[in-house]
Amino acid sequence: MVNLLLDALDQHLNGLVDAETSPDGARGLRILCMIDEAHQILGTRLPSLSRLVRSKGGAVMLVSQSPDDFSGEDDEFLDNMGLVAAFATNAKPGAAACVVGKGANLTNLQTGQSFARFDKTTKKIKAW
Repeated sequence: MVNLLLDALDQHLNGLVDAETSPDGARGLRILCMIDEAHQILGTRLPSLSRLVRSKGGAVMLVSQSPDDFSGEDDEFLDNMGLVAAFATNAKPGAAACVVGKGANLTNLQTGQSFARFDKTTKKIKAW
């Protein structure tokens, strides 16, 4: 069902003209698609999932309880993730390193702390 919805959203958005940009070059956001339990669709290699984040104003938020869910993805997919936030987990260190970067230990985070990666830079932040 999720694949059908993503295909329909992909066809709709990619039938539109490019989203407008602000004077500083930021692309306008038309829709944010949030997918919980992302591991359910990551293995499908669905082309529409990657096409949604192009210049048409679509953004996709993949939510999962574990970085392990992303460990089977290729480096190009992970590099194209614009913003990554990871909270405390007992996931394998290798999976966490793939998602948020080397040196990010997710097992020692306190309540409200996370590692966030933006533009290939990872920082420990206080989220709340």
